[in-house]
Amino acid sequence: MQRIFFATILFLLLIVGALFSPLVYAQNSDDNSIEGEYVKNEVIVKYKDNLTPDELELQVSERQNMKRSFVGRIQLFFGDLKLKFSKQDNPEIQLSRLQKTDIELGVIEKERLLQGSAQAGPNVYIIRTDGSKTVQQMIKAYSSLPEVEYAEVHNILQFYQQ
Repeated sequence: MQRIFFATILFLLLIVGALFSPLVYAQNSDDNSIEGEYVKNEVIVKYKDNLTPDELELQVSERQNMKRSFVGRIQLFFGDLKLKFSKQDNPEIQLSRLQKTDIELGVIEKERLLQGSAQAGPNVYIIRTDGSKTVQQMIKAYSSLPEVEYAEVHNILQFYQQ
């Protein structure tokens, strides 16, 4: 009788262990391990259309100019109202969100990747930081922004001649 009881408990423990082992592996796979060689303190970020830092700065500047006239203020009011109904943020909020993230990550330089190239597109940047955050933290922070299409490591590719 005791053998059956212990065998049943052992069987249940094995089943429970088998059920939860994928969860343990899933958690451990996010242990900040990046395979291959990559450039330290750099990530590649692709912003969504019309949402690069340069474009947002231009939009904010244009909105500041519009605020100087009465008609411009009315246009901004209705434009902002339209943005609220479509659950979008105005350029000032979007730009401040990007700038806040840059400050938190210690960004020291943003460089457009392959300007004018159809392959990379105009929205791709290499972002360099002071090293205060890991590459994984940088990717996570940029990927969480609604203005960013994707963020990835800056891989080092090596070509070998045979």
